[in-house]
Formats: sequence, structure tokens, C-alpha cells
Amino acid sequence: MLGLTERQIKIWFQNRRMKKKKEEKAREEHRNNS
Repeated sequence: MLGLTERQIKIWFQNRRMKKKKEEKAREEHRNNS
């Protein structure tokens, strides 16, 4: 698995999830503004 430690993988997944949440939130706000 790409030589990553478990900790790095956990952090990577958390970052991905946070990014996804932010993008979804931005989409919601965009929809509400129009």
C-alpha cells in the first residue's frame, strides 16, 4: 500500500472527507444563492 503508515492513511482519508464536505457545502450555498 504505497509504503504509507496507518497514521498517514487515516489522515489522508480524513483530509479527503473534509474536502468532500467543503465542496458539498459550497455547492449547497451556490444553489441557495441563485
